[in-house]
Amino acid sequence: MKKRSRVLRYALPILAGLTMIVTAFSIAKTNFNSHPLELAHAQPAAGNTVSGQIERIGAVGLVEPSSQLIKIGTNISGIVEKVFILPGSKVKAGDPLFALDRRALKAVLAQRHSEFAVAKAELQETRAGIPALLAIIKMAQAEVGAAKAEMDDFIDLVRIAKQLESGSGISEREKKRRQILLRRSQSKLLEAQAKLIKAKAELSLFDEDKGGASIAVKLSILEKTLASVKLAETNLDLGVIRAPISGTVLQVNVRNGEFALAGDSDQPLMLLGNTDSLHVRVDVDEEEIHRFRSDTKAVATIRGSPDRKIELSFVRTEPLVVPKRSLSGRIEERVDTRVLQIIYKIENDERTIFPGQLLDIFIASEKEKTNTARITPQ
Repeated sequence: MKKRSRVLRYALPILAGLTMIVTAFSIAKTNFNSHPLELAHAQPAAGNTVSGQIERIGAVGLVEPSSQLIKIGTNISGIVEKVFILPGSKVKAGDPLFALDRRALKAVLAQRHSEFAVAKAELQETRAGIPALLAIIKMAQAEVGAAKAEMDDFIDLVRIAKQLESGSGISEREKKRRQILLRRSQSKLLEAQAKLIKAKAELSLFDEDKGGASIAVKLSILEKTLASVKLAETNLDLGVIRAPISGTVLQVNVRNGEFALAGDSDQPLMLLGNTDSLHVRVDVDEEEIHRFRSDTKAVATIRGSPDRKIELSFVRTEPLVVPKRSLSGRIEERVDTRVLQIIYKIENDERTIFPGQLLDIFIASEKEKTNTARITPQ
């Protein structure tokens, strides 16, 4: 019994010590796998100029057209009648990409043309009445002249009758008759003058230079129907979606007979871009922003061929720091960081590069001091 107690006294502490050693080793190994970036930062900085190398910023770049990706949509919803292009097609600005079913739009346009024709005919009819009004005015002027001459004649007869005494060749009855005829001639003159005023007033309604009311109404109706025709033509033209720029069709997500919904959507109907010159959008982590300089050398390497380097030239910096979206797929990559997006132009390269391709980017954080210094990926 005493021998067993002695074994337990020494064996249990030894066993506990071994357990603590194994646990500590397991924890150390877990921390190493979970925080490789922290261990990497603990290593000597790559910026020290050693063996011809210079400090550099490592980042991931996404290849894009120089025009950026243009998402093609439609202003009006409808069934797709015909798709005119395929992915990879070269198009010029204004070339049709696809067309919607426009039968209803064509019917509306025909109706608007009919309304415009009616309004135009009514305007012509109104203008055709102007010569008739001018003729009426001339007749009224003639009637006024005749009535005035007749009145002057009776005024003269009445004046002569007043100068003659009764019984000397004229009777009182004759005097009264002449006065009555004079009053009638005066009434006829007033009536003729009223007709002339009325005719001139009616003519003024059709005077375009002075903004006559009747002609203005007809002109307004004509302009309104013409605007309706133009609107219908615009809607009809919107039924054909055209290329906004010259470039390459990168993606087609719509087919004949499918329903195209107007407005923004998660999946654009088409993607278009100018691929004559390619850019690369580089995401520089916020921890590295203070080291970035636009006047230093930058190169890119193609994944799967790290020895081939592509020269880059600085284009611009987009000053808004945004959440990181382009992921490299590496285990140690952080997704809770923000990045500064820098645009570089890919210089002429004989190798094939496509929009949407990921490149590894290396940006010198200081100018090369000698021509022999080169940027090499870690």
